[in-house]
Amino acid sequence: LYQRGVASGTEQWVLIILGSVLVFLVYVLPLLATLLAIAVWTTDPVPSLFCRNVLWIIQPCLCSIIFYLSLQFAVPSFEAIGEYAIDMGSSGLCKKFEVVTSDTCLTISGEPRIGFWFLLSQSMSLEILVGLSLIWKRR
Repeated sequence: LYQRGVASGTEQWVLIILGSVLVFLVYVLPLLATLLAIAVWTTDPVPSLFCRNVLWIIQPCLCSIIFYLSLQFAVPSFEAIGEYAIDMGSSGLCKKFEVVTSDTCLTISGEPRIGFWFLLSQSMSLEILVGLSLIWKRR
């Protein structure tokens, strides 16, 4: 993402902000939510209440299932959209390329890989853990 942005002439600060937001949403928030959910179950009542309150705040930002679904449906469309854009902008370059080489113009593979399934299982288990942690009451 960063290299493509630099190649297209995007300002450096924009790329740093986008990268920071992506790292925060994909890595930091799920890790923080996991640690807070575990703390809700294992700590004393006062820290547990604090962890639950923080978890209530960050729970709406845990959009990993939505992130998974957007990847699942967006990645397969990249090849078709890209080829269409190249064909429209270059008077059929992709069609000519496919006639000569009998291969696709773009080599973006839109198949679900093991990472997609891992992301789905991680997303669902995190949402279940956070949901149970939020509704669980200590007696």
